[in-house]
Amino acid sequence: VRGPKALKIGIVAFNKHIERELNERLQLRGEIHARALTLHKLGFAAVRQAFPTVCFMDDKLRAIVRTYTRNRSAFALLTKLVRLCKCRMNDGTDPASLDDLVARHNIELNELDDGHKPALFAQVPKILRDCLNDNAAVDYDDMVWFPVVLGLRVEQFDLLLIDEGQDVNQSQLDGLLAQVGK
Repeated sequence: VRGPKALKIGIVAFNKHIERELNERLQLRGEIHARALTLHKLGFAAVRQAFPTVCFMDDKLRAIVRTYTRNRSAFALLTKLVRLCKCRMNDGTDPASLDDLVARHNIELNELDDGHKPALFAQVPKILRDCLNDNAAVDYDDMVWFPVVLGLRVEQFDLLLIDEGQDVNQSQLDGLLAQVGK
């Protein structure tokens, strides 16, 4: 990265391995005004600033969904739908948009029939609310989703470069990245 030393430059890396490699290269070149980080690291820093005692809990969503159902198919459907809603900045209240997510992402309904869908779809916004209300722990999706839906302050950069930009999801693009430039 060659740029004016007065600019604070952020490079969004796709994963930790790339982040580490980029930071090593930047350090070797003496580019102290630039640093690489993942979107999850950027988001988690904002979450930690707002909730200093927050911890990472990989199975947070699964634990919350278990309080709603013990049925394997319903559990799988709800978990996938909630994750997709977080990534797409969907509040989960529109059954047609949930149907679209099921179709677009080839989510198998298995033994669930169409009669069960309305009741399951009604659980999605409740689960999203429970995820948001539990700010003592975050999972990977929450690291990006929380700063967007809660309007948390994210570290600012003068210039932000994105590695593997084609893999950025809606939450990352419209939400977290938009906040970086504020």
